[in-house]
Amino acid sequence: VRPNHLFLGTSDENLKDAARKGRMPQGSKNGFAKLTETQVREIRIRYQPHRVTAKQLAKQFHVHERSIQNIVYRKYWQHVL
Repeated sequence: VRPNHLFLGTSDENLKDAARKGRMPQGSKNGFAKLTETQVREIRIRYQPHRVTAKQLAKQFHVHERSIQNIVYRKYWQHVL
């Protein structure tokens, strides 16, 4: 262990630091992911308010409506273009 590489911080700060440094699995590499990067792109393309809703997409992709909204507004899966 090299002590000069360590710094104090909370668990939350440690997780954010690891993510910022690319040390956390993202997207489908995360073992809990229910979608793939391809599905996320499809959701973003197909979503159209008042035509194809988050509720309809959630049912089709077997996820919660809020998950679809978070994907569309890029709160989740930000690394997928």
